[in-house]
Amino acid sequence: MGAPDESWSGGFPLLSSLLDPRDVPAPLPRDVPMAPPSHDVRVPPPPPAGPAFTLQLTPAPAACGRPPAGGIDAERAEFRRIHNSSPEDDADLDALALRLYLDGRAPGLDTDLRRGASGPHVAFARCAAAALARLAPHRGPAVARCTPSASEWDFCAPGTELTERGFLSLGADSHPMSGLAVWSMSGRRIGDRVVFAPGTSFRVLGLRERGLLLLRELAAAEVGRPPAHIELDDLTRRALVRFADAPSQTDEWPPASHVPGFVTNRGAPR
Repeated sequence: MGAPDESWSGGFPLLSSLLDPRDVPAPLPRDVPMAPPSHDVRVPPPPPAGPAFTLQLTPAPAACGRPPAGGIDAERAEFRRIHNSSPEDDADLDALALRLYLDGRAPGLDTDLRRGASGPHVAFARCAAAALARLAPHRGPAVARCTPSASEWDFCAPGTELTERGFLSLGADSHPMSGLAVWSMSGRRIGDRVVFAPGTSFRVLGLRERGLLLLRELAAAEVGRPPAHIELDDLTRRALVRFADAPSQTDEWPPASHVPGFVTNRGAPR
């Protein structure tokens, strides 16, 4: 087989990092449906919403986008049922799911994960997350533009824990102006993005005067527990402040995103 077609993956260098070039699956026709049918999605009743913002739901295990400890054989079988041109090799299938997600061919997937909905999108997300986990982690800053409400800013006091139920995509090369500056430990760099898997948690370290929220990604053992590494939080906050205050090395604007863990009252992520 000739050199893989990088344009098929949305311009991201995934084929070289996830697949043997000899085993790259053939491109899918554009008329193949990429998202699960919306009528199969089951959404639990939303919790009572506050006056200005709503936190994302804690999903039931069957609606969580992170792969379970027991493996994802059932999810891969579901993906193959919906996408009958899928590769037979499990790693290739996972890589295909990730490429399709990054290429924008799974519309509504993150929204359904953030609503705690169950349905075929969960299998899609778990396959993509399994491929993401095979990439090397990005340890360092990642940034995004966002416009939280005043009530959301007030909620994000230092020490607040935020968990993102969908994928979270931030910028790798741009410089923060206002919005988010996150210290990544397990995000994966793909092109000019840093992508976090569903279920990643963060701690608020502070809010800069020009509206820049500083976050540190938490290790699994830290989630839901009182802060045990105050010195690590302080070191990370100072590193993010130095990064934010340093002269910009690029003219690129950070990508638009939202504060992890929030949805609007209409259910769309900020």
